[in-house]
Amino acid sequence: FGPVLFEKPLTFHRIKTKGYLPLQKAIELTGATRGQIEDLNPSLRRPVFNDQKYIPKGFMLRLRDHLDIKGLQTRLETSYLPKQRPSRFNRVIR
Repeated sequence: FGPVLFEKPLTFHRIKTKGYLPLQKAIELTGATRGQIEDLNPSLRRPVFNDQKYIPKGFMLRLRDHLDIKGLQTRLETSYLPKQRPSRFNRVIR
């Protein structure tokens, strides 16, 4: 096979959200792209990226390590929302 070249492992910070966070607000405050947030947080479901839901309260959000985390946490404090967007279900009856 020859020599195997390994890529450097990704380094990132984790921030626990203290409320519901709109994805667009997270993008604005972190400078990350939607794709970067999606790649580093594979457990976030499609409704978050379709703007149907917010990033959940208590979620461990992974962000690239080049950010000033302490400054980011104080900026995020004003962006948290108290409630999640409601789910829309339709009940089908005969």
